[in-house]
Amino acid sequence: MVNLLLSLNNFDENWCYSILKNIIKDNHNVLIIPFSYDDNWLKDKNDWNRAFSSEYGTHYKDIVSPFLSYGINENNIKWINQFVDSIDLMKLKIRNSDILFFTGGYPDKMMAKFQKYDLVHELENFNGIMIGTSAGAMVQIREYHITKDSDYERYSYYIGLNIIKDFDIEVHFENTELQNLDVIWTSNYTRAKATAKYIAYKNNLQYNIDKRLSERKLGNMDDLAKFMNNKETRDPSREQLAFPEFKTRDGESANDTNKRMNDFFNEILEKYKGKRIAVISHGGTIKFYLLSFCKVNERLNLEYKENELAINSPCLLKMTFRKNELVNLEQMKL
Repeated sequence: MVNLLLSLNNFDENWCYSILKNIIKDNHNVLIIPFSYDDNWLKDKNDWNRAFSSEYGTHYKDIVSPFLSYGINENNIKWINQFVDSIDLMKLKIRNSDILFFTGGYPDKMMAKFQKYDLVHELENFNGIMIGTSAGAMVQIREYHITKDSDYERYSYYIGLNIIKDFDIEVHFENTELQNLDVIWTSNYTRAKATAKYIAYKNNLQYNIDKRLSERKLGNMDDLAKFMNNKETRDPSREQLAFPEFKTRDGESANDTNKRMNDFFNEILEKYKGKRIAVISHGGTIKFYLLSFCKVNERLNLEYKENELAINSPCLLKMTFRKNELVNLEQMKL
């Protein structure tokens, strides 16, 4: 299988045409699967036709045009219409196609329809070319994330098709703070490495792994349960800010975690003086490292220069060091 993960439906432009013309052939049969919409937008076949009909569909031309640029005949571009097609016909269309195209929109709603129409197995065993824009790119990844925006209240991880593993994308990535980097370090956890892999790709770099960036060791869960009994926040990492020496059997205290993180930062700040460094770690570990620079307020949140920090999953912190000393800490918007 060939997977093309795109932000926009512009794969007929010069920046990629010279490469993709060797992959997308004029004799290919294309199947458009427009499952990424909100059900309130497409309620029946009339709504579907208004959106995707070849005669008057508002989205038809934008979706089909890039394929025409590769010489594919318009008659060889088919669609799945769940208001008309049976499940068996949907599966047959997939098997008879060389290229599957997933539209942009809502990735979680697209995956729900794949499951509803029993298409997951069929798609995961497809052997042709799979192209997706935005949401259609995200669902090709086994574990993908959705960033908080006007449609989604919080950053969350979702399960996609079991096709691309240990990889992640931000389909409309524009954050310059994570561009023009010199060095990337990450914890050895899979989810952290997936983030590092994407940032490394955007910066044409390799990423480095250090176990000192891993999540703090929780240790014995019975010990942790006793510690958390009657605690207000129900968040062990916040409660440990107030009791930095506490640790369970086989676990780490906040102070233990802080020490290994300081050891790591002291090394890289000495090694990469004047460089822009990205460090990917985990919520609890980051909180405990920041104990070196922040105070803990009565709400058990960290404060830096009177500014309260929200160390959730995910968060983006910009730390500025001068002569290995922290001179500014800023929480960036995601």
